[in-house]
Amino acid sequence: MIQKSAFTFALLLIGGLTASTLAAPLTPEQFKVALDPGHGGNDLGALSSGTREKDFTLRLAKELKRQLGQKKYPVILTRDSDREVSLGERTKIANREKANLFLSIHLNSPPAGTKKSPEGVETYILNTTTDQTSKRLAELENKGVDLAASETGNHDVNLILKDLTLDSYQPENKRLACLAQRHLISVTKQKHRGIRQALFVVLLGAEMPSALVEVGFISSERDRKLLQSDHGLRAVAASLVRAIEEFRMTSGTPDAKKILSECPVEN
Repeated sequence: MIQKSAFTFALLLIGGLTASTLAAPLTPEQFKVALDPGHGGNDLGALSSGTREKDFTLRLAKELKRQLGQKKYPVILTRDSDREVSLGERTKIANREKANLFLSIHLNSPPAGTKKSPEGVETYILNTTTDQTSKRLAELENKGVDLAASETGNHDVNLILKDLTLDSYQPENKRLACLAQRHLISVTKQKHRGIRQALFVVLLGAEMPSALVEVGFISSERDRKLLQSDHGLRAVAASLVRAIEEFRMTSGTPDAKKILSECPVEN
């Protein structure tokens, strides 16, 4: 049986998160962005035609940080050099810095044996809605992934609190993903491959709205040509700046619900 104090804490937690979404939008100076360049160090990520995912994600994150800095946003990077950072540590950095948004940056790659590479943009949010996902959360917890920090020390309470926290952020996660996808395909004219849900460990620990964006296929000549060029890199970064700005400015407004209503998310 769950202790009454733990259940009360869970309700207060969710109440606080809900109230925060109704507050007036923060100014750029108040809105801290955490950028997560995927892979790094010995983890090369996807590879194609001499391009390494870990190199591109860092270049894009630094360019995005530069453009956001010009608009007075405080920005932190989960890595600012070619080094390996564990999946759990990435969100811990964002949590420690009290970021208002967490965006993980990646390049896509098709399954082995695919004859013709797909192309285009996909954006992901954390899937926490199925029984299978709940079981997987428990498996990860048992394997030592730090999914929740609770003073109770009770395994079941930790998982329940984590589930409640994740669920409370889902509308904001979806809105962030929708805006990132919309602005990326609008600016870069890449193919729209949809907004999807998946159990990405890198998103599990985020205590703020979060999404993972696959800004193109490293195996696609068209996508790779765009992303390798300085102009293309700046355009991709500019599109994500627009998404972050619109996310901030529509927080707590009727436009937030409108964005969600116009943006289907695949299961």
